[in-house]
Parts: sequence; C-alpha cells; structure tokens
Amino acid sequence: MNKTTSRKAKHQRILEALLEEIETGRYSVGEQLPTEFALAERFQASRPTVSRAVRELVRMGLVHRRVGAGTFVRQRAVDGRMVFGLLVPELGDSEIFEPICGHIARTIQRQGHALQWEDTNPGSRHRQAAETAADACRGFIDRGVAGVFMAPFVTPPGTENPNRTVVQTLRKAGIAVVLLDRDIVPFPQRSEFDLVAVDHLRGQARMVEHLIGSGHRRFAFWLWRNAADTMQLRVAGILRTLARSELPVGPNLIQTCDPDDAQFVAQLMDSLRPDAIMCENDVLAAHLMKTLEQLGLRIPDDVSVVGYDDVRYAHLLRVPLTTVSQPCEQIGRAAAQLMFERIAHPDLPPRETLVTPSLAIRDSAIAARNAQ
Repeated sequence: MNKTTSRKAKHQRILEALLEEIETGRYSVGEQLPTEFALAERFQASRPTVSRAVRELVRMGLVHRRVGAGTFVRQRAVDGRMVFGLLVPELGDSEIFEPICGHIARTIQRQGHALQWEDTNPGSRHRQAAETAADACRGFIDRGVAGVFMAPFVTPPGTENPNRTVVQTLRKAGIAVVLLDRDIVPFPQRSEFDLVAVDHLRGQARMVEHLIGSGHRRFAFWLWRNAADTMQLRVAGILRTLARSELPVGPNLIQTCDPDDAQFVAQLMDSLRPDAIMCENDVLAAHLMKTLEQLGLRIPDDVSVVGYDDVRYAHLLRVPLTTVSQPCEQIGRAAAQLMFERIAHPDLPPRETLVTPSLAIRDSAIAARNAQ
C-alpha cells in the first residue's frame, strides 16, 4: 500500500514539474523533451513511472510523440482550450474559402476551442509568398497553436513556392497540419499530410454529363492564368467523360484567358465555336458572361456558360449561373474532424477525405441544342 502511494506521488511530482516547465516556457512549442531515460535519472524514478507522467502529458494534448524521434511540446494549454490556426492565402479574395473556413470555425468553437487567421497579406500584394508564409509560421509557433488548416499557396511560375517549407516548419514545431482543397505536391503525387477537398474529378465529370445530356457537343474549358494543380483533376474528369461518350476532344479544349479581354475572347469564340464553355470558377464565369454579352452573344441561346463553386452571387447574375456546387459545410466539418483525430492519434497514416459535389442547374446552360 505504501509502495503504491509512493509510486503515485512520484508520478504526480514528475507530471507537475514538467507541466510547470512547459507552461513557463522552459520547453517551448516544438521543442523536444528530454528522453525518458534522462528524466528517470533527473527525478530518480523508474522508467515506467516517468513513462506514465509523459503519457498523461500526451493525453492532455501538451506533447506528442513521434515514432523514432522523441516527445515534443505541442502547445500551452489553457483550461484544456486549444487554439488552431488558419492559413488561407486566398481568404480575402476567394468566395469559396470564406464559407468553408466559417464552418471550420463553428465546428472548432462548438468543441470549446478557438480558431485564429494569420494574415498572409498585411497591406501589400507585392510581398513574396515565401515572406508572408514565414511570418505566418512564426505567428503560429509564438501562439502555440495545436494545429493549422492550410490552403497551399499558388505562386506564379519562376517564383518561390513556400508550401513545403511551411508544412515542415510547422511539423518541426509539433503543430498538426490539415490541407484544404489541394495538396502541396502535384497530382498524382501525395504528401504525408491530411487533406480535405471536394472531389474535383467527379464534380467536373458530372457537369460534362449534364451538358452532353442537354445536347452540347463542342466543349471548352477556360482557366485563369496560374491555375491551381486541382485543374488537372478537372481536366481528367472532362476527358474521361468525353471518351466514354465517344465524343471528339479538340486540341484547343483547354485555354487560359483573361475573361475581360474582349478582343481575345472574340478570337477564341470565332476560331473554336464552342457551344458550352466550362469555367475554372464562378468568378471567371461571371466576367466571361459579361464580356460575351458585350460581344453580342446571348447566354444560353448562342453559348452555354457554366462555373464551379456555387458562390453566393451565382444565382443573382443577370443569367443565373449553372455551376458545380461545393458542399462547404461538409468540407469544413470534415477538416475539423481530421484535425481532432490527428491530434489525438499523431501516428495515423495520412488521410484524404473527398467530399462529393452536386450540380446547381440554372439558366446559363439549360438550352439543349443538337450537334452541328
């Protein structure tokens, strides 16, 4: 009885000492704790007793173990409340990430935790992505966040892409990472980080099926310059569906363009004569529809235009937009769930959750036409 009481007291003393050192900053976020052997010598305790104290720190979410590497400080807990970070470069400019991040925040807050957005563009659009990413990482580490939800940077060709540096810096600091929408490596490669995304291949394939069913036969897929890698999946969905329908694939199916450049758009329309234009997103589609109307083309009588995302204003355009609808609430909840599971079980293999999108059928692509 006395031995049991003594062993319990020793375990509690070790735990309380380590807690105080973590909370006062002796061991900072991301720093490795001494080995259990070293702790056993320091506290003059057995390895099982030390191991029990460290397991309790893991259970509390203060540290995490990396197989073959050691035990690292995860965060400074305040009454069990964790803080998570949000690193989404497009958040101020993207209609689709805003609702996704809103649902992540609500899910996090319902669990009693907090979500903070690190500003990746504090006042200057000319800052390099690497610079803003480094500042964001420092902010997350200084705050001791438990995990970061990250939409990878899309950078112009020839410029430094900081994605790999960002995730490795966060990992070294013991901060979990869940990627949003896309991986940090190009398809078909797969990184070692959890990922939540809409099923881009399936979503675009469903749109092509719908257009074929409406009688469309001459397709175009128009993108912004410097498009994200997810466009490869969209293109795969288009090609697979066209091949299954035994429809020809023209060499000019895919075009990058400025939808506000009326002269260039007119040239494409004259040379390609598409009867359905699929756009990278709803923003491009909205700009393109305005330009086409300026050129005297009627939507959908002369050409159908469809988008991707189903942003808030898609149904408010002069011709309501047919588009692929991203299930933002499901994406946000799935991302939060992956993060909680990653923190509870840091040694799980990387997971990928694909959420199936739906079609929002509106007036911009309802007119059936026969192949000419």
